[in-house]
Amino acid sequence: MIRKILIAIVCFTFVATIAGAQELNVWVDGGPQGLSYKLPSGSQDLLFGGSLGVGYTFPLAHHWGLIAGISGGFNGSRAKLKDGVYSAPQVDNTGSAFLYNIKTAGYEETQRFFSFGVPLLLQYHTTGSRTQWYINGGGKLLLPLNATVKGSAQQLTLTGYYPDDNVEVSNLPQHGFGTIDSWKSSTTSKLKTGVALDAETGVSFQLSSRLKLYTGLYLEYGLTDMRGDNDAAPLVSYSAGNLGGVKGGGVWNMPATGDVKQLSYGLQVKLGFGFGHTRPRTKPLPQQAPPQTAPVPDTVRVQPAARQPVVTSAQQPKEQENPKEPEQQQKAKQPSKPLPGKGEIATLQEPVVYGVLGKITLPETTRPHLDEVAQLLNKYPDVHIVIIGHTCSIGTEQENKKVGEARARAVAIYLQRKGIDAARMDIRSEGESQPAFPNDTAEGRSKNRRTTIVYLPIQE
Repeated sequence: MIRKILIAIVCFTFVATIAGAQELNVWVDGGPQGLSYKLPSGSQDLLFGGSLGVGYTFPLAHHWGLIAGISGGFNGSRAKLKDGVYSAPQVDNTGSAFLYNIKTAGYEETQRFFSFGVPLLLQYHTTGSRTQWYINGGGKLLLPLNATVKGSAQQLTLTGYYPDDNVEVSNLPQHGFGTIDSWKSSTTSKLKTGVALDAETGVSFQLSSRLKLYTGLYLEYGLTDMRGDNDAAPLVSYSAGNLGGVKGGGVWNMPATGDVKQLSYGLQVKLGFGFGHTRPRTKPLPQQAPPQTAPVPDTVRVQPAARQPVVTSAQQPKEQENPKEPEQQQKAKQPSKPLPGKGEIATLQEPVVYGVLGKITLPETTRPHLDEVAQLLNKYPDVHIVIIGHTCSIGTEQENKKVGEARARAVAIYLQRKGIDAARMDIRSEGESQPAFPNDTAEGRSKNRRTTIVYLPIQE
């Protein structure tokens, strides 16, 4: 069993990596966790347990994702029987059938086991800048190991009724009948693979550009009976030789016990590690040149170089002194406005890569670059820019337009806080319509979740 589980973990990790998982998740659950069943002749409750898991989130659409993973958990339950007589048919060492009667006083039992789980959940989450509400629902395959069953009783009185002879044997220790005081026993019980419904809900907090904290509640409800095939065994075993060999059989195996199903609930804490892409530090992406991403009106494309000969017309004093000179020539003779160089324009137009699906808050790694952009815009106060938001191809066109606009607005707000006038910035969204990289790979989709800045040449 353990070898198969380890192989499954390795295969799952490999498949998740090449399939383009968006987020690696590590979680811890804690609360009442174990097997639940009906015990007409007593009471049963769950013991505190917990589990540790690892998984991946695969993006499906803007608000939706698919979570798969594997977990290991420790489960426990406890049962108490009312004082009474519990019977089961048995056969003695001579081959004679009899009714084995077990009279208990103060009987208690605990069952503990370790299990592996393979969840497959559909996730829905809201859109938010720092916090999001989420709900996950789906199923889980349960792979339990053998359970350790520990029983104890203040007193056991073991008798046998032989219906063929109408005789009840009660005080023959050498034949396995008699009274045992302060009885204790420990045994193992086999469990079967089970299936459960799984639900989680809570709030997530964006701690950094690639780290998210999830806090919430979880519920796991079993659908199948996980009790082993020995469900006709007596509460304690019959020992034909002596009373010292009497072992516990477990309340699970009593005929009156109902189905034994998994039940868990409690608190969950999860960390999500995003597979974002860090922005390039050197050249802008080739697809983001102004002619491709933001066509500029013809009135703005006037080249300052064409007017430089007129600007240097200081050598014509007579024309300067002419008060009736046309206004356009007077304007052309004013000193030219400072323009950013090619390297500075390249810096302005470097993309701001968000990386994570649906993310609209600025990644921490992009802030130094935007500080450089703000310095350049402050240096050249006449420069105007267009901020364009982009997304990958996951999600609907309408959703992607909204996400792209929110990304562009986040950049504009940041630059405003650095002293840039909002009138110098236009924002728009292209959604998924202008990918810089192919959307058929996780890395390409990550790079396409970006914001570009287009420099507008100065219009005089």
